[in-house]
This record gives sequence, structure tokens and C-alpha cells, in this order.
Amino acid sequence: MNQAHGERHLGEYQLEELLSENTLIRTWRARQTSISRQVLVDELRADRLDQKEIFLADVRAKAAVEHPLIGSVYEAVDAPEHCFCVRELLHGETLEKFPQADKKVPPAQLALLLRQVAVAQLHQHAAAHATSPLNLQNLHLDEHGVIRLDNLAIAGARSPGESARDIAGLGEALHPLVASGQAGSNRMLTLLSWMRGEGLEIALDWQQVADLCTQIDQQLSEPAPVPPSRPSVPINRHSTGARLAIAIAAVFGLLIILALLIHMGRKHEASVQRVHLPEFVKIPSGRHVFQDGNELALKAFRISPCEVTIGQYAEFLETLEMLAKDSLERSFDHAEQPPEKAAHIPDDWPSLLAAAKSGGLWNRRPVTTESPVVGVDWWDAAAYAEWKKARLPNQ
Repeated sequence: MNQAHGERHLGEYQLEELLSENTLIRTWRARQTSISRQVLVDELRADRLDQKEIFLADVRAKAAVEHPLIGSVYEAVDAPEHCFCVRELLHGETLEKFPQADKKVPPAQLALLLRQVAVAQLHQHAAAHATSPLNLQNLHLDEHGVIRLDNLAIAGARSPGESARDIAGLGEALHPLVASGQAGSNRMLTLLSWMRGEGLEIALDWQQVADLCTQIDQQLSEPAPVPPSRPSVPINRHSTGARLAIAIAAVFGLLIILALLIHMGRKHEASVQRVHLPEFVKIPSGRHVFQDGNELALKAFRISPCEVTIGQYAEFLETLEMLAKDSLERSFDHAEQPPEKAAHIPDDWPSLLAAAKSGGLWNRRPVTTESPVVGVDWWDAAAYAEWKKARLPNQ
């Protein structure tokens, strides 16, 4: 960076520091004197005034971009002796400086930042704006954790490969920023490898990048705090979604005990010796290895030794049925449960329960009332846990 020589003005803008220069343009940090606002000024070099039309065409392309995450263009001035444009000075540190300082970004934060970038770039793609290549120096992270992008729009038609170019470029550039040994590190590294095209036949687009970042963010989100004295209740469900994954996570191999409770045919039902398990078992404090390979310290807690069974869930539904007589059937609903979610009855529940009670087949599989309940979603699981004065496991 070079300091401006002397006090120089372009109109009402006092040039304070020369930030960059190429064969066509000088970029200055400047102050708009009328309102004392810091801005950027792109000045067409005096020896290149014959390139005004090319310069102003790019300025018009930038001015056409309207997105809260992308820097704005304030004005352009075309005079006989000079030509320049004034644009927003984005605050914060550029991500380009992170690798130089060996700074890492937690996976949860990086997923949020990358999603913001994807949303902004999706706008450019949808509007068919041609853009210069996106690099880490164009990404500004402020003190509030908000990422904003330099306005890279240029004149001309957008080429078909621009999105793929920038997605692959970010997939490569962001790789050194991923903090290792934290929850979600492997998932974020996998996403970045997909962005680079590794293991994929068809390249990701910006919408897919945004969706995958949302999934990672949801998977890493912490559940609402619950008093530690409340035990955990694992529930098995056949459904999709990050909240669902939280509720069904297996804990330390205890679910193997479930095999002792399931028999493979009705004809052997009478001969099975039932194993009477405690309602909850205590897991001592210590360091544990999680599904993504991270090792974390955990406090002691209690958890059910097996998944919630069809019989146990049937008792829960019977309770709700009795409460419905007094319009209290939603007493155990999660505070954020959508209004359209009106009941907690699993998919194909009558057939499942009938087969379980008779020890028959459901979907060509033998089931009993001690088989894990299936066909419920996260809201069902949360309501059941609340009824049991417990909570769902978060790992």
C-alpha cells in the first residue's frame, strides 16, 4: 500500500491511500468530505482516458447489481480531465489473510459463511451477470461474522462456466481454512472436495452448495439447553433431515442390546427369554470419540439402554388420546413445532401396532411390541421425550 502524495481530490472525494494499481485503473481509499464517509474510488489512469467506454461499461455492470451481500456502486463521474467511479468500502478482514496468519475457521461458521457466498453468487448467476473470478481477497468478514463480497460484475454476457469456475476455486482456496479436530470438519472437507469436482460426475451448482451448507449447519446446531438431570431417550425413525439424525444417533454401542429384544419369527416368540434392562444406565464422564472422529470430553449422563419400542410409544399415544378429551393433546409439543404438525401418530401406525401385538410381519419383517418404533419424525421424538421427562441425545 502506498500513501497518496499530498492532498488530492477528485470532486468531493479526498484521496487518502493508494490500495492497488494496474495498467488501466488506480484504486484509492478515500473520504467523501460532504458526509465524512469512507469509500473506494476506482480512477481511470490519465494516460488511459481513451478507454473510458470500456471502463464505464464495467461500472454500469456493477451498478446493476443489487444484493445486500455484494458491495454497491455509489456513482460514476465522466469529465474531460478524469473519469472515476465510487463504490462501497467493505469492512472487516479479507479471507485472503487467514492462510497467511494460519487462522482457521470452525466448520459451523464456515458452513454459514460459504452459504452466504453461495446465495450472493446464485443472485449473480440468476441475473446472468458476467463476473471476474472470485478469490479469497474478495471476501470480507466483519466483526459480526457477516461475509460480504466485492462487486465483481463486468460488462458482457455471462459465460456458462463462470459458476463452475468460482465453485471449484473456492473449494480449493477454503480448504486450508477448515479447523481440524472439530465437529463437522470431515463434512466440510467433503463438501469442499465436491466443490472441486472430486468424486462427482456432474459439478455442483451454487444452489446445491447453499443447500449442503444448510444441512451441515443444521447437523451441527446445538439443541435447546435442558437440565442435565434429565435422562436421554434414543428413538429410532425411518425419515430424513438433520433434526432426525440428531434424535436417532447411536450412543457408545449400547444399541446392540436391542438384538436381545427382537426375535426373528412369531413361532419362537414364546421361547424367547426376556432380558430385563434398567430404564436408564449411567455413562461416566470422560473423553469419547464421536462419529466424525473427534474426541471430546463429556460430563456424566444417563441414557436408555435401548431404543424406544413400539409398545412404549403406544403408551405415549394412549396418554395423548386421553388428554385430547380436554384439548390437552399438545401438552408435550416442542415450542417450535410447526402449526401444521397436528399429531404424533407414526406412518402406517395401525398396521404396525397390530403386527407388533400379534408378533406378525410388517413390511415383510417380523415385529413385536419390543421392536423399535419407526415412522416418526423429530417433533414426535421430542414430544415423547418431554412426556418421559427426558430429552433426546444430541450426539
